Amino acid sequence: MSTPGLQRPAPTSPAALDALTRRPVRDLLVELGGHVVLGVAVLGMALPAALTLRDAEAPPYRPLPTGLALALLALASVLVLMGHRRRGTDRLPLPALHALAMGVILVVTAGLWWASTWSSPAPSPSAPLLAVFATWVAGAVSSVLFWRRPLPRAQPHHDPLLDEDGPVRVLAALAGASSYRADALQERLGVNEPTLVAWHRQLVNVGYATSHLRGGRPWLDATGLGRTALTEHLTAVSAGT
Repeated sequence: MSTPGLQRPAPTSPAALDALTRRPVRDLLVELGGHVVLGVAVLGMALPAALTLRDAEAPPYRPLPTGLALALLALASVLVLMGHRRRGTDRLPLPALHALAMGVILVVTAGLWWASTWSSPAPSPSAPLLAVFATWVAGAVSSVLFWRRPLPRAQPHHDPLLDEDGPVRVLAALAGASSYRADALQERLGVNEPTLVAWHRQLVNVGYATSHLRGGRPWLDATGLGRTALTEHLTAVSAGT
């Protein structure tokens, strides 16, 4: 029996479902834009030091006034927050090994800067600039590498619920993100609100998805069980079992 107001999409191929697990390119560009804005802001404050000559006749380095530096950082932060509000998804947490690698980069560059200040009364500005550049590049690279985080490996297992095109499309989109804003997911799937709510409720009932409010707007999430179930189902479909 059909439910009034619900849309019935055509069956989705495994390749299309796999594509749904990739977060929107727009969100990737927003994240990269945030790294660029913050990097330029910090670089703008550090650049005068890089232009200071180290010979005895050079005038002493004068840092940016505190008020101007704070205003620059505040503007950069506002721009980043505005970008984040436009994102429809949150990325999954970084794997522990990658997060550790980024931490090592920051510690090493901070150590280089500390060593330069300790060993010379006129420390080279290259160390703090290196720290800024390393942090900037590491953040941008992590956004690109984990724009679409691979689904967990699993044995093939056919799930009757995921034979229904609606719930499996929702779960595929949720599986590639930490959270998905409901209106953004509705737009991506091209369905109306009652349809998305009904599909999501089916996933919630079996423990494959949850939801939460953020800033007064609903966000949808896939659980670990849901990500595993999707991988098992896609593996079974691809194998023809």
